[in-house]
Amino acid sequence: MAIKEKNISNLVWCAKAVAILSVIIAHSDFQNVQINWLAILLQRIGSMGVPIFLILSAYYYKPNKYVSLCGLLRSRKTTFLPWVILASACYLWSYLRMEKEINIQSCLQFILGYNSLFYFLSMLILLQLIFYFLRSVSIKKIVGICIVLSIISTELAVLGITDGIIARAGLTNYLNIFNWVGFFAIGLYFQTKEDNEIVLFIKKYSGWAFLIWGILFVASIYIEHGEYGYFSIVGFFMELASTILILRFAWSVCHYGWIVQLGKYSFAIYLVHINIVPIVNKFLGGNMVGEIVSPFCTYIVSFLLVKCACIVLEKIKMNHLTKYLLGVRVK
Repeated sequence: MAIKEKNISNLVWCAKAVAILSVIIAHSDFQNVQINWLAILLQRIGSMGVPIFLILSAYYYKPNKYVSLCGLLRSRKTTFLPWVILASACYLWSYLRMEKEINIQSCLQFILGYNSLFYFLSMLILLQLIFYFLRSVSIKKIVGICIVLSIISTELAVLGITDGIIARAGLTNYLNIFNWVGFFAIGLYFQTKEDNEIVLFIKKYSGWAFLIWGILFVASIYIEHGEYGYFSIVGFFMELASTILILRFAWSVCHYGWIVQLGKYSFAIYLVHINIVPIVNKFLGGNMVGEIVSPFCTYIVSFLLVKCACIVLEKIKMNHLTKYLLGVRVK
């Protein structure tokens, strides 16, 4: 039976709704979670989101439709504008709250993702540019190479071998394009498959993905120390397995309109949530239960904040600006 395009679209939105929760968990404070396996589990869950967003962004990226590089960049204004506006606001709020000195250099670094969560957007735009110039090359020929590059780059980061090079380049591991190119290539590769094939693949291998993820999680408790996120020994492999699991879950709930709605607001939630995290932590932090609940509260507050902003813009007849100010492109 053919898979309806709307179902695939809803699958993507629901996957983004789950992925943004992962991102919020990654930026939440769990210092009072003293149970070792639970603390590690939260780190692992927090590293699921970015790979999903890269894969899904690549799935809808069509470099061949742009006749020029300028055309590609112009089409990204609904990413650039809310990114710069809200990241700048986040910078000002963070620095004023912590009473740090504000200057242009630190602001630009913050916006571009140097020691901030906005590295994702820098990497996303750079990957789009790279594959724009590689658009004449079949993704089937290079997807394997890209995955291997990411595995090697991640493992070198784990061993600390590339630390000196990264530091001299004025970057961080989060701004190392090789760590992310594999995920983006996978998304492009999915374009070559029919919707039916993708859904059948997700259904067929979700059980194996769960088993592999579980085995690697248990193994990581014993073989890894300190770092259980992206740059860990089994990180890349766990993130691939978690991608299948999240897509499988998203497929099972894609008929729920409220989850689809959350996914449609995920980019705006990503841009504003970091300002909400410390406020929620102030009220719920200090104990383990409160800290575990706090990401869900941050999610709800961020969504409501964005939703209220959209309603206000609609009331004053400026709803066309929501995609430029907030990054909300679909109602």
